[in-house]
Amino acid sequence: MKAFVRPVLFFLAITLQSGFSSAADVDIRVLLEGAIKDLSSGKERGESENFQQLLSHLPKVPDGRYVVEGDLLLTERELEDRLLDLAPGTQSSEDNVELKVNKHNGIRDIYETIAERTLTYAIRKNSFGSEQQYAEMIALMSEATGNWEAICPSCRIDFVHKQSMDLNPNHRDVNFIVELRDAGGFFIANAFFPHDTGSNRVLTVDPSFYTSEFAKRGILEHELGHVLGYAHEQIQGIPGCRPELGTWMALTDYDNKSIMHYFCGGGGSLDMKISDTDKVGHRLIYQ
Repeated sequence: MKAFVRPVLFFLAITLQSGFSSAADVDIRVLLEGAIKDLSSGKERGESENFQQLLSHLPKVPDGRYVVEGDLLLTERELEDRLLDLAPGTQSSEDNVELKVNKHNGIRDIYETIAERTLTYAIRKNSFGSEQQYAEMIALMSEATGNWEAICPSCRIDFVHKQSMDLNPNHRDVNFIVELRDAGGFFIANAFFPHDTGSNRVLTVDPSFYTSEFAKRGILEHELGHVLGYAHEQIQGIPGCRPELGTWMALTDYDNKSIMHYFCGGGGSLDMKISDTDKVGHRLIYQ
């Protein structure tokens, strides 16, 4: 595989909802570049008009975090850190230019050691509206986690449902929590990256999860891709897809069939399945 390094600068995916400005109303690129310049020069985020205006155009969920790239939630501080990662001089390395690994503070964002790869989880039972929904989520998570595990048994990724914790889950006893929470339709589901800690390690599904055209199993596999450290496939800037924010390391050629590709720009699918190229990339990073 050839390897090369190039500067990367990707832009925020604005989830357009009633009451939020569209890209036609504001030049997000200008605000983003201005915010990066302000923050990298030492200006506090509260002092940066560009950063504050950028926040005003991002959907915000009740807990105060902002929706970025459609299914990721970031606090102001986390967004600041992510923008600083994009300051001049930051680079992203690529081994063969899909499956893309998120980078945090310039380091690939994965579970490096075998000990880290046992990922226990609980499903917050009382967040679901019925026993049927709860039972369905148990089955869907079992299928989705099993599909990631089956790609590479020697990678030792092991998702373990601690069902005894479902009535009263907490982050001291499990690696992450799955729950149903009304996010106002800002996203169908959202998750986290390996570097996230504590209460941020939640895989959330919105009620729209149950009415969406997308395969429920596929939605969860996509979110579990983030849990394993994978960024959106279209992050590299695909025509017809919203621009995104982040630094990444590519493992394989661009793959419009990737489980991590949104349904845009001629890529993605309603069925949402882990592609053969995804499997190659997953083995490369975790084996």
